[in-house]
Parts: sequence; structure tokens; C-alpha cells
Amino acid sequence: MSDPNLPLFLARKSYRDRRIADGARILPLAGLIFFMMPLLWTGRESEGGSTGYAGLYLFAVWFVLIAAAFILAPRLRRLNEQEAEDASTDGSV
Repeated sequence: MSDPNLPLFLARKSYRDRRIADGARILPLAGLIFFMMPLLWTGRESEGGSTGYAGLYLFAVWFVLIAAAFILAPRLRRLNEQEAEDASTDGSV
């Protein structure tokens, strides 16, 4: 069975750290999906400027992906430093 002294839920810090790592892992996949989105747009061929809208959309998605990576990078660096510190104090390198 489970130990009654163990907490029922994860600590907030470790939960947030795991969600940040998950966000970094999913970012390339989300980028791929959003980059492929203009291929699904139909009915705009008859209207003028669909290439321009698609180009603006791609640059907006690119900018959002860069901003998300910029926000996640320092947090991931801190997380990796903490893991390296924990590994060095445990004696297992």
C-alpha cells in the first residue's frame, strides 16, 4: 500500500518545473502544427491577398514561438542547474 506519511499531491515547485519542461518539449510540435495551418485554409484562393495573409500568419507564429522559447529558457536553465546540483550532492555523477 502507500505510505500515509507521504503527501497526497506533488509540491507546487516540482509540479511547475515539470510543466515547464513539458511546455518546452511540446513547443516544436505546436510550432509544426501552427506552421502547417495555412495549408488547411480553403476558400481564400478566389480572394486576393491570401499569400500575404499566410505570410503574416507565419511570421506571427514564428514570433510567438521565439517569445515562448525566450520565456522558457531561463526557467529551464535554472531547472537544469538544480538537477545538476542535486546529482552532485547525491554522489552520483
